[in-house]
Amino acid sequence: MSKKIFLTGASRGIGKNIKQYFLEKGHDVYSPPREELDLSDTASVKDFIDSNEYDADVVINNASINTVETVSDFDPESFYKMMNVNFISPVMITNSFIENSISCGKGISILNFGSIRMTDIKKGRFHYTMSKTCMDTYTKYVVHETENNNIICNTISPGYVNTDMLSRNNSDEKLKQMLGTVPLGRFADPMEIAKLCYFLCIDNTYINGQNIIVDGGRLCK
Repeated sequence: MSKKIFLTGASRGIGKNIKQYFLEKGHDVYSPPREELDLSDTASVKDFIDSNEYDADVVINNASINTVETVSDFDPESFYKMMNVNFISPVMITNSFIENSISCGKGISILNFGSIRMTDIKKGRFHYTMSKTCMDTYTKYVVHETENNNIICNTISPGYVNTDMLSRNNSDEKLKQMLGTVPLGRFADPMEIAKLCYFLCIDNTYINGQNIIVDGGRLCK
């Protein structure tokens, strides 16, 4: 049965692969462009929620930004922007879909994107780690506070995925060092993440409130 998928961040990287894979499987995917939904601007998010008529069966909060800041570099404006995109806006949007799901008496599957940085912190990723940790906490509270409403919510935390974000934030030498920490000896392909997203959102019926780490075994070392 075809399902309606709401997806953020589908213009490139993992999100682009998620959209492609779900479409290939016959599902309807709605991924609003920035002109329609600016996650960095809560006013834009409120306008989107008020005007949105898309009745999603699945919500995938993939969009995020990852700039480099240390604790000593802390800048409130930069922090607020990252928190808006990576945490606050996704929560606002997802809550609206949850509310509609409960009022209609139907279930919904939610997948939030975390990161291995929640477990394996790295210098210069302070803002990013904070935002992703908040997102995983939200996952757990959704499960805890919406029980008996047929709502499944999980976090997926990729390790090193071969996207432009990875290459943009790291030099060639650093990428080589990072590759050496992955037991499988390669970075994840974005389509591998997309296929796992499909399982968690479409085929899964009992995994709930979990943080699924996809890192090629890196955290085992």
